Amino acid sequence: MVAGGVTYRLRADIRHHWRAVLGLSVLVAVLGGIVLAAAAGARRTSSAYDRLLEVANPPELLVSPPGEGTDPTPFYAAVSRIPGVLGTRRFAGIPIAAEAGTPAERMAEGLGGIGVLAALDDEGRDIGRPRLLAGRLPDPTRADEIMVSERMAAAADIGVGDHIDAVLLTEEPIDPLHPVAAADQGDPIRLTVTGIGVQYDEVVPFGELNASGSILATPPLAGLVDRADWNFEGAYVDVEPGTDLAELTGAIEALGLQDDLGTGGPVFVSNEASAAQQANDAMRPLAVALAVAATAIGLVALLVVGQAVSRSAREAPEEVEALRAIGARPNDRLAFAAARAAVIGVAGAAGAVVLAVLLSPRFPIGVARVAEPDPGLDADVAVLAIGLVAITLVTILSAMPAALLRLRRRSPSIGPSRLGSAAATCGLSPAAVQGVRFAVHGGGSRAVPLRSTLVAVTVAITAVLATITFGASLIALIGTPSRYGQGWDRMVDGQFGPTPVTRIVERFGSSPDVRGIGAGNYGDITVNGVPVPAFDLLPVQGSVSVGIVEGRPPATADEIVLGGETLERLDVRVGDAVDVDSGEGARPMRIAGQGVFPQMGQGSFSTTGLGIGAQLGGDSLVSFGDFDDVPAAYELDGRRYNFVAIDIDGPASALDGAFAELEESVIADGGFTLVRHELPPTKIRDLERVRVVPGAMAAVLALVAVAALAHLLITSVREQRRELALLRTLGFSRRQLRASVSWHASAIASAALVLGVPLGIAVGRAVWHWFAGGLYVSAPAETPWTWLAIALVATVLLANLVAAIPGRSAARTRPAVVLREE
Repeated sequence: MVAGGVTYRLRADIRHHWRAVLGLSVLVAVLGGIVLAAAAGARRTSSAYDRLLEVANPPELLVSPPGEGTDPTPFYAAVSRIPGVLGTRRFAGIPIAAEAGTPAERMAEGLGGIGVLAALDDEGRDIGRPRLLAGRLPDPTRADEIMVSERMAAAADIGVGDHIDAVLLTEEPIDPLHPVAAADQGDPIRLTVTGIGVQYDEVVPFGELNASGSILATPPLAGLVDRADWNFEGAYVDVEPGTDLAELTGAIEALGLQDDLGTGGPVFVSNEASAAQQANDAMRPLAVALAVAATAIGLVALLVVGQAVSRSAREAPEEVEALRAIGARPNDRLAFAAARAAVIGVAGAAGAVVLAVLLSPRFPIGVARVAEPDPGLDADVAVLAIGLVAITLVTILSAMPAALLRLRRRSPSIGPSRLGSAAATCGLSPAAVQGVRFAVHGGGSRAVPLRSTLVAVTVAITAVLATITFGASLIALIGTPSRYGQGWDRMVDGQFGPTPVTRIVERFGSSPDVRGIGAGNYGDITVNGVPVPAFDLLPVQGSVSVGIVEGRPPATADEIVLGGETLERLDVRVGDAVDVDSGEGARPMRIAGQGVFPQMGQGSFSTTGLGIGAQLGGDSLVSFGDFDDVPAAYELDGRRYNFVAIDIDGPASALDGAFAELEESVIADGGFTLVRHELPPTKIRDLERVRVVPGAMAAVLALVAVAALAHLLITSVREQRRELALLRTLGFSRRQLRASVSWHASAIASAALVLGVPLGIAVGRAVWHWFAGGLYVSAPAETPWTWLAIALVATVLLANLVAAIPGRSAARTRPAVVLREE
C-alpha cells in the first residue's frame, strides 16, 4: 500500500467513523483547552501586577511631614532637587464624613469612614496614576468631582454618576467609630462620582488606610479646607532607576530636620518599592495554584486521552487479515494510525486553543483580577503555540503503542487469572469472580489498555487526596493566626500616636483570662543599607511574641530577628552580624532568629509580612513625634508605645466588651486607637481568596477519574460481548451480569485506592512543606482523616454508580445474536 492508499483509507475511515473521530477530537479539545487556559491564566495572574505598575508609574518613596498647619512647600522643593529624584506628587487627606440621614451614611458605617486623598496641584499627575475601571478621572478644576476606588464602590454599591452627600469637617472631629456628621459640623458638599478605579497600593492593601477603599479628589476640594484641618499631607516621590533608596531616604530625613523647610519635625519616609514587591509576591500563590492545577489536570488528561486514542488505533483481527490480503505492509498500517491520530490531534489542538481563548476572561484570579490592566479575551501566544504542538504530538504518540501491538497476529484473550482463582477460593459469587477476571485481563480485540486505565485512576486519586491534604493545611494556616506569626489575640493599635499602655495594663493585667501583654513601636530601619519595615516588642507581663522558625526572639538591644525573605535578600543567616540603622546611626546587631510576622505597620506605609520585616530587641524604636499633654495613662516607665499586644487564655471574645470601653475612653481623651483581632499578611489574605481552588481542582480531578473509569467499563462491555454472551448461555442472569460489571469497577477502584491513598497523603504533605517553605512559615501539614475516609467511601460508591449504565448494557446481551455474529 503506497501513500495514496494510506490517504484513501484515511478518508474512508473518517467518512465511516466520523462520530468516533469527532468525539475523540472534542475530548482532546476540552481537556487540552482546560489545561491551556489554566497555564495561560497562571502566567497572566503572575504578570498582572507588573503590568499594572507599568500603567501606574508608582512612586518609589512616600514622604509625609508630621507638622500640623505648617506649609512644607520648601521641603518638597528641596526633595525634588536631590539627585536621583525625577518628580513629586503632593496630596492631602481631607477630613470628610458622610452627612447623617443620607444614603452615604450607610456607606460610611460599612467602611469605617470615608478616606479622601486630594491632589494639591497638577504637577506629578503621572506618578501613581490610577487604573480606571469605569467612567473618567475627575476634572482637576472642579471641587465636587471624585474617583471612587473599586473596593469602596463594591462595598457601598456606588456607580458612575452617583452622588455622595458629605460634610467637610471644620469643627471638632467626629467619633471614628461612627463616621457620620451633622451639617453644622462643617460645610455640606455633594460629590459626584465620575469614575471608578484602583490605585497601585489598593490591589493588595499596603496598610490599614488602603483596606477600606478611598476617594481621589482634586486640588479645588483641598482648597475648601484650611491646611490646619487636614488629616495629613505627603508626597509621592518618583525616583530614577538605579538610585540607592537607602541613601535617598537618609537625605530626605536629613532635610526634614531642617527648621527652615516647614516640616515641623522628623518626616516619615516609606519605601513604596518594597511595599509594591510585597503586593507582587502576594500574586505568586495564585499563579502557583493555577500552575499546579494545570500540571495535575494535564497529567491525568494525558492518561485519559492516551488510552482513548490508543484504543481507537487498535484494529480488529479480521481487519488485520483483510489488509494483509491486499498487500498492506506494517509500515503502511503504522502510517495510517499516525495519520488518523494526527487528524484527531490537529483538530483537538485547534479546539483546545479556541477554548483556552474563550476561557481567558475568567483569568486572572483573586486580587490579580483587580490588577489586570487589560481584562477580557487574551491569547497567550507562547502557551498556545507550545500547547498546539504538544497536544498534536502527544495524540500521535498515543496511537503508536497500540498500532505496533497489532502488527502481531496473536489476539488477546481471557486466560486463567490468579486473582480470579483467589476470588473463587474465597467463596465470592460467580459474578464477583468474573468481575475480578475482567478487571485483571480486560478482553476483546479493542479493549481499553488495563494498565493505562489503572494508572489514570490511580494518578487521579493520588492527585485528589494530595489536593485534599494540601487544602486542609492551607485552611489551617489561614485560620490560625499563630501560624502566620501573630502570637496574641488582640492588639490595641495607636498607629502614629501613643496608646494608653498603663490603662491597658491596669485593666487587663490582673485578669485571669490574660496570659501575656507586650508593648512596642513601629519604625523603618535599614539593615546593611537595605530598607526594612520593623517593630520592637517588649514584654510587659508574661510572654508575647511573633512566630519563630529558627533561633529565638531578640533578648537584648543588640539582637534582631529577620524574616526569611529579608534574610535571603540580605544574603545572611541566623547568627550573622548586620549593621542596623533605626535613625540614630548604624550599629552592629546579631541575628538571633528567623521570624514569621503578621501585617504590622502605620497607615499606608510599608508593613511587615510573612517573611518580610524585622523585630528589634530592647527599646530600639521611637516612631512618632512629640505628642504633648497626653495623659499619664499613655506612658509606662516614661516610655510611649504605638501598640499593645494581649494574649488571652480562652475565648478572646469574652473581653471584647472591655476593649470597646477602652476605645471609648481613648476617644474621650481626643486620641485614636484601633482594637485589632487578626493581622493576616497580604499573602495570607490572598490565599484566603483562593482557598476554594484546591477543592475545585480536586473536583475536576475526580471527574477526570470518573471519566477514565466510565470509559473503561463502557468499552469493556462493548468489546466483551462474546464473553458476556457465553456467560449468559452458561446460565448467568441479567442481575449477575450487572453485578460482574460492578465488581469490575470496584476491583479497579480498590486497586487504585491501595496505591493512591498513601501516595496522595505523601505527595500532599511534601507539596505543602515545599509551599510553606516558599511562604517562609513553619506550618505543619494537616492530614484530614475524616475527609480522606469520606473520599475512600465516595470512590467506591462512584465506581459502582458509574458501572450502572454499562452494567445495564451488559444485562441486555442477546447470546444468540452475538454468537451468530462471531
